[in-house]
Amino acid sequence: MNEHQLVFGPIASRRLGRSLGINNVPSKTCTYSCIYCQLGAAPPQIERAVFYPPERIAEAVKKRVEEVLEEGGQIDYLTFVPSGEPTLDAGLGPAIKEVGSCRIPVAVITNGSLLWQREVRRALYPADWVSLKVDAVSESCWRRLNRPHRRLDREQMGRGMKRFASRYGGTLATETMLVAGVNDDRAELSRIADAVAALQPAASYLSVPLRPPAVSGVSPPSEETLTAAHQMFAQRGLAVEFLVQEEEQRLSRWGSAAQGVMGTVAVHPLREEEILHLLDGYGAGWQVMECLLQEGQVKKICYGGSTFYVKTLTGQRKN
Repeated sequence: MNEHQLVFGPIASRRLGRSLGINNVPSKTCTYSCIYCQLGAAPPQIERAVFYPPERIAEAVKKRVEEVLEEGGQIDYLTFVPSGEPTLDAGLGPAIKEVGSCRIPVAVITNGSLLWQREVRRALYPADWVSLKVDAVSESCWRRLNRPHRRLDREQMGRGMKRFASRYGGTLATETMLVAGVNDDRAELSRIADAVAALQPAASYLSVPLRPPAVSGVSPPSEETLTAAHQMFAQRGLAVEFLVQEEEQRLSRWGSAAQGVMGTVAVHPLREEEILHLLDGYGAGWQVMECLLQEGQVKKICYGGSTFYVKTLTGQRKN
């Protein structure tokens, strides 16, 4: 992986402003295989490893930060939000400290499934902003929705989240993805709201599937259900916000046009109009995408009335 794949953006984040993404694990290296995942399905894993040396990640980040600032751009957060679960990186702690020398706040978006491990909690403490995923509480719902690694234990994971939240000194947020017919009944929503309230986050986000999911048939709940969920969270004193609309993307360019496209679709499927805007920034035409499609590096997916382009997983590429 080169530096243009280790970092991507900055892009507009609904939570973090202008966010420079850090891709510290290989694609689909995750403890979950969520049915709504925009990156497709892959077997979950649980063993941690150092995939890329922390100093290499820091070097790529610092170089990109310098480029953006020289161009007069803005970066609000350096965000570990890879195409997988960032805490599977055993070098995450050192990497957070290394990129912190850029004097830009560091964020980590994690599903929280490994916080029962003390070394994972310690790795995250230096981050300025951490988001934890709380999609389900009941065992059956959690396994149906998140499809976790078989060795993960839901209660143990919940205890780990509480331990982390009780000691963490930065800004804590949670995110809950709501899927129609899976985790949107009143009983499960109430359990989720209780679990989130126990963490005492500064902000709680409710999101819905907006991009092509790993499993067909995944769709957002009704507006009535979303309203009920919002009320349940608010009644528990939570600062709850919806993430139910696409943010307007303004994708920054780096490297070649093909590198810019691949670096972003690896973690964030793009609509056709977003890619056209990105290519226009390079002065490039659609032939760049035609080449990537022909090589099997990206594929086209239609979802929700829009056309998206996503990175093709290695095992699915053309020979």
